Order: sequence, then structure tokens, then C-alpha cells
Amino acid sequence: MSSVAIQPSKNLNQRRLLAIRAAKIDAYRVLAEQIHGVHLDGQTTVAEAILTSDVLSSAVRGTILGAETILIEATGGDTYKVEMTISQAHVDRLILVYKNSLL
Repeated sequence: MSSVAIQPSKNLNQRRLLAIRAAKIDAYRVLAEQIHGVHLDGQTTVAEAILTSDVLSSAVRGTILGAETILIEATGGDTYKVEMTISQAHVDRLILVYKNSLL
């Protein structure tokens, strides 16, 4: 999902297109998380039995091939939603390639 209002343009139609593009990129990121997983880094600091710092960051890296956009929809007055899908057969091939690369 992405908001129209936060897009960097004075033209409403261009902001709408930018919001759709941002929502589509976010949908690709979600697919990458589901297929390739998420790398997490965390660091916690405790001093004198008191939590003084707790930092967690995440990163996603992967290539998405074969994804199809199944929905682009305005939700409310200011937001666009994009839904994407990948066939189960494609996911199964990716898993097989991943397992074979570990051997």
C-alpha cells in the first residue's frame, strides 16, 4: 500500500501513479520476504541489569521472477493497494534450486 499525499509531485495524477508504483515495489518486497526470507541483525546492551539499548534491523535481498499483478485498487481517498502473486509451481522450482545450491 502507498499513500498519494506523500508522493513528491504537485500534479494529482502523477502522485497517483507514483503511489501505485510505490505500492507495487512494496508488494515485490513482501514477495521477496516470503520466498527468500528476512535477514535480521540485533544488538542488545545491558548495563547493571538495566536494558540500555536494543537495536534491530532487517534486510531483504532476492530476485522475483514470474510475479503477476492481480489487483490495483484505490482504498479510501488517499491510498492505493497492489496485490501480486506467484504460482506455486514457480515457488517450488525456486525452493528446489535453493536446496540444490546448499548441497
